[in-house]
Parts: sequence; C-alpha cells; structure tokens
Amino acid sequence: MEIRIDALARELGAELVGDGAAAVRGVASLDAAGPGDVTFLAEVKRRHQLRSCRAGAILVAERMDRVTIPQLVVGDVNAALIRVLELFTPEADALPSEGIDPTARIAADVHLGEGVSIGAYAVLEKGAEVGDGAIIGAGSHLGREVRVGAGCRLGDHVVVHSRCRLGRRVVVQSHTVIGSVGFGYMLHNGRARLVPHIGNVVIEDDVEIGANCCIDRAKFGSTRIGAGTKIDNLVQIAHNVVIGRGCLIAALVGISGSCRLGDGVIMGGQVGVRDHLTIGDGAKIGGKSFVMRDVAPGQEVVGYPAMEKGHALRTVAVIPKLPEMAARLNKLERRSETDTESSPPA
Repeated sequence: MEIRIDALARELGAELVGDGAAAVRGVASLDAAGPGDVTFLAEVKRRHQLRSCRAGAILVAERMDRVTIPQLVVGDVNAALIRVLELFTPEADALPSEGIDPTARIAADVHLGEGVSIGAYAVLEKGAEVGDGAIIGAGSHLGREVRVGAGCRLGDHVVVHSRCRLGRRVVVQSHTVIGSVGFGYMLHNGRARLVPHIGNVVIEDDVEIGANCCIDRAKFGSTRIGAGTKIDNLVQIAHNVVIGRGCLIAALVGISGSCRLGDGVIMGGQVGVRDHLTIGDGAKIGGKSFVMRDVAPGQEVVGYPAMEKGHALRTVAVIPKLPEMAARLNKLERRSETDTESSPPA
C-alpha cells in the first residue's frame, strides 16, 4: 500500500507540519526508517535520534523545531501508530473473506451466524454455535456444544473442547487449546487416578490469547478468563482458575489450579503461581517470580520466592557482597578464637 503524507494526516486527524506531497509505504523505527517509511517518537529521550533519521514522515505529540521531516502531530502517538500499522497490514495478513471452505466438516445441527469464515479442514461438532462475523481458522476444531461469540477470531489449528464458551470479539492465536482435561490426580491404592473434569472454560468478551496456550477445563464449574484480559504465548492456566477483568499475563506464565486473580493483575514472563492462591486487584508480579502465598491488592512482588518489591531489591543488592561479608565473618571468628585461647583462665 502507498499513501500520500497529507492523506495520511487526514486519516489520523493529525496536524501536518511540512510538505505532504510525498508518499509512504511502510512503518519503521527511528533508526531504521527510510524515505518511504512512517516512524514515530513516543519518548522525548529519543529525540537525539532525529538528527540521523531519514524517514518520510514522523508521528509526534507536539510540534518540534529544527526538524526537516514532515511531522504528523497527534494527541496520542501510540494510538496513531496502531492505526498506521492497520493501514499497512500486508494483504497476506488481512482477515479472510467470509465463506466456508469446502473441505470443512460441519455437523448438520451447527448454527452459523451471518458473515462467518470457516477455514480449510476445520471441524465443527454437533451443537456448536458460531456468532456473526466470527473467523474459524484452517484446521481448527470446535467440540460439541461449543459457543463462539460474534466477531471472534480463531487462528489456524485452535482447539476448543466441548461445552466451552467464548464471548464476543475474542482473539485466539494458532495452536492454543481451550478446555483440555486438567492435571488433577488422586492417589488410590498406590496409583495416580485421573479425577474427571466435567466443567468447562468461559472466556469473556474482548479477551486475547496468544499462540500455544493451554487453558484447562474445570473439574466442576468453570475456569474463567475475565473480559479484556490479554494473555501472551505459551501460558498454562490450570483447572478452576478464575482470572479477573483487564489482566495482562506475559509469556511462559504458569498458574496452578483453583487460583483467583483479581481485576487488573499484571504478571511478567515466566511467573509461577502455586495452587489455591488469591492475587488481589491491581497486583503486579515481576518476571520469573514464584508466588507461594497470597498477594494483597495493589501489592508489587518479585523474586524466587516472591516477596515485596522493595525488600526483594534490597536482598538482591546484598547478594554480590556475600563473599566479602563471609570472608570478614570468618576473619572475625578466627580472631575471636585466638583471643579466647590467649586469655588467661578466670
């Protein structure tokens, strides 16, 4: 796609500073952009990079003096960048057109809404429902009585097992599995027996789930993901977990069974959470932390095991000094022993 800079300014509702006659064809960072690219300045501390920038146009939050690049002045640089990226999305990455591929296998009683798209070799089992405008990618599988809401987008090879529910505008990327049987075993006569999992998974509206995630069905009741929550790739969510609204969960997080996360919880990459814990609204868990106890609302924790952020940072600061401290302690102990040996008996 190619668009003139002045036309792009109109599309964004931006103030154009400079010549808008040239055209741009893509988006790039400040240091990589060329004359055919739009770039952006989201942080003032990066302004020094403009001296060597060769971009065709730049998104900025306010007019800048002594800048020769055409400026697109917007109220929110990040929001404008999202729109620009949408405009330049390659055709190959665009959403598929509506229609049902002839290789898809769809049970006779499946209900399909208006304008749905069903990819090649997808399977929709008995009683499944797909809402208006939903997209089911190639090779995906919807089990019996699955409900997929309007505007959902399921990538290729997504599996949603029986009786699970997806709300409206849910995005699930490729190879994610929703509703698999959880890791719940009971020792009986010296052997591990799988506990039946007869519940389901409920994904509320506007949730986005990355690739290769696993969200296990509940033993009974529902594993639930709250509206607006965003989940990165390679995340494991165990049976009967309840995640609140608007949470952000980074890659490689593992949440054990029956945990409760409040609204707005943020988890960095590779966080592990022990089973049956409660993490309060707005809590923040630093990357690679292992959570072994409940976290209060608004609390920030980090570390292995996770502890209050300030205490954890002080602990980390001491670690490099431990060899020196140990040597000094040994020296003091030896001096004490020498003093004791040389002292006359009382």
